[in-house]
Amino acid sequence: MRILSLFSAASLVMALSIPSGVRAESALLRVAGKGAQDAALRGLLEQVEERLPKTLVQELRASHEAGIRVVLNPKLPAPERADQLCNSGASKKKIVLGRVNAWFQDRLELNPWLIRELELNPEREIACTHGTIRRLALATVIHELAHLYDLRDEEGRHRFSDQTAFQKRTWTGGVPLRTPDAYELKNSAENFAVNLEFFLLDPEYACRRPTLNRYFQSIFGKTQLQTTACERDSTVFLHSQNIGKNLLRKTDLNPDRIYQVHFLFASRGPALMSRWGHAMYRLVVCAPERTEVGPDCLRDIQHHVVVSHRAAVDDLSISYWKGIFGKYPSQLFLYSLPEIVDEYTKLELRDMLSLPLKISDAEKQNFVNRVLEQYWGYSGRYLFFTNNCADEALQLVQAAEEGDAFAELRTLHPLGLYKKYIKAGLIDPALVEDKNEAERQGLFFRSKQAAYDKALRILDGAGASFGQTRVSEFAAATTADARRKVYQERARVVLSGAFYVLETFALMENQRKLSKAVTAELESLRDRKDPRAEKFLTVIASGMNRSRAPRFQHGYGVPLKSDFAPEDAAKGTDEDEKWTQLAKDVNFWLRETFGPQLDEISATSGNIAFFRKELLKTKTGLSD
Repeated sequence: MRILSLFSAASLVMALSIPSGVRAESALLRVAGKGAQDAALRGLLEQVEERLPKTLVQELRASHEAGIRVVLNPKLPAPERADQLCNSGASKKKIVLGRVNAWFQDRLELNPWLIRELELNPEREIACTHGTIRRLALATVIHELAHLYDLRDEEGRHRFSDQTAFQKRTWTGGVPLRTPDAYELKNSAENFAVNLEFFLLDPEYACRRPTLNRYFQSIFGKTQLQTTACERDSTVFLHSQNIGKNLLRKTDLNPDRIYQVHFLFASRGPALMSRWGHAMYRLVVCAPERTEVGPDCLRDIQHHVVVSHRAAVDDLSISYWKGIFGKYPSQLFLYSLPEIVDEYTKLELRDMLSLPLKISDAEKQNFVNRVLEQYWGYSGRYLFFTNNCADEALQLVQAAEEGDAFAELRTLHPLGLYKKYIKAGLIDPALVEDKNEAERQGLFFRSKQAAYDKALRILDGAGASFGQTRVSEFAAATTADARRKVYQERARVVLSGAFYVLETFALMENQRKLSKAVTAELESLRDRKDPRAEKFLTVIASGMNRSRAPRFQHGYGVPLKSDFAPEDAAKGTDEDEKWTQLAKDVNFWLRETFGPQLDEISATSGNIAFFRKELLKTKTGLSD
């Protein structure tokens, strides 16, 4: 059913006069009546059939031998005014422009209001995604035909769901999605119908939603409208566990600058949600100054990007119950590789494997395209046992593959996915059999547990361990000032290295605790109906720096360069000044509420710099 979602979106510029198919000799769509509006209706249907792919027409004709009767139904709810279309502020009324019935599939109903508007002024601009009355009318008929096509193909419906991961997009969790029409989020059937509209009517669809475009092309072939010569923007902003660094660093995920895609696997952890490991991917992005994309790019670790599906948790602690029943929204996060390696090896004390996927160049490009699609418009339910990181990771490979070798692959947890990838020949575990060699090649990242244990033994031998035998206890039971004092009382060279190793853990642990504390306090503000809660959360989630956050004028899916507002568009405006003041308010609130924690982090950072200098003295022979 084509129901106008009360959603404001930008207009599309489309050359709808170019037919994408050849109209069949016998019309698929029939107008039974001879009323005053029927001439306009016939004209509309002729334009629709010109754009329908031959395959779709043949399939519908095979299941509707007598054709599909198109009738005007005055009982369908119509808008009182054209400005109510897709305008959330104009009306709360449900508007139905078209409808088909699963029990009477030879009948397609249209709202007479739409045909009247088409007769009056077909090029009238409206605040809907399709831009004009004529485009909206074309989209409405195509939308309903998509439902009829979808009803006859149960297997195809599952394939479409695999491509879109729609079953996991049922809850957005407050995450803004760059969608052409919010109605596509209702269910899988509406998702299929809305996307078929844009596949047939939007010349830029191939650039904005490349994965679904490939899916539709595999069934219907190319349309004459489509182009891939769009100026697409593949810039992304990297996430960070550090509040002050979140979304501040940007990088270009141009598929042509990515040497390999690796399966990145973190070994098991003690917590329930990490008991089976964690499945991620590593994009081997070449450094900007590197002229050739090849094996040398493996050295550019600072530029490598990690693709990780995680539960977007805003509770003080993860609830196993919520995780099991999908109460957390799943999001695709992009991190720098060094940060993720530090998180797992230094903080969670887990080994990591990085194994190249054996995929073609075309599949690598498909993979990166899918990552960009999900980055700009994805959020789904996160379940530890079913729709967990392994399930999401597998769907990325399934969406990228050119064939269907992995189409039926299923897994319950990351360790199972790792084993299935080995069995399928997608990764080669022999590359990490020699751990030392694999570590040298950047394919194995060792847990820092042994290094921490050694450092604690050194401190204990010097009487400087504070009585702690575990690194987590050591960090919790001591302060940066106390640790510096103990060192200075002894000032032994061997201690500087041990303290340096332990200070890096203390810094990461303190930053993690601060992040959880900030989240908990924001939740408390929200529970108390404090108006600052949502504003502060918005600023913190945007990386505390409005100038780095992308601002869109229009568009959906993977952004084109034309979608972005000019970089200086908000400078000097009231909105920009409000944001600047809000950021100051957040900084003041953080300092006022978490002053001691921030001071401890600052002091620990100072210790790291101090012990680094002590180590340099040793190397240069300047120590006593």
